[in-house]
Amino acid sequence: SDEAMAVYVGPLKEAAESLQTITAEVFAKMSKDPMEAGAASSDYLRFFALVAMAFMWAKMAVVAKEKLNQNQGQSGFYQAKLDTARFFMQRMLPDHLALAAKIRAGAEPIMATQDEYL
Repeated sequence: SDEAMAVYVGPLKEAAESLQTITAEVFAKMSKDPMEAGAASSDYLRFFALVAMAFMWAKMAVVAKEKLNQNQGQSGFYQAKLDTARFFMQRMLPDHLALAAKIRAGAEPIMATQDEYL
């Protein structure tokens, strides 16, 4: 509800919703073809890790904002936490969009090459 936290919470919310969607898509594909799970696995884990790290940065941002508002000293430290959290949300978390595209590409591009061509 704090508008000042939107820069941290908004991207996290978007990425978490995207993670839910991609999880359902992978599960649906995997139920038809087990190769889909393997094809998605590495990118899915990276996607999940980005969302988990974004969640932790958002939590740190909440605490840092509270400490700054309480003026408890170490303002440079807490401001650095907010700056780093914003950096993560704006510069690193968007990688989830590329990972989603790679996951959605499925197993076919990986499995397309015939064994005799290798």
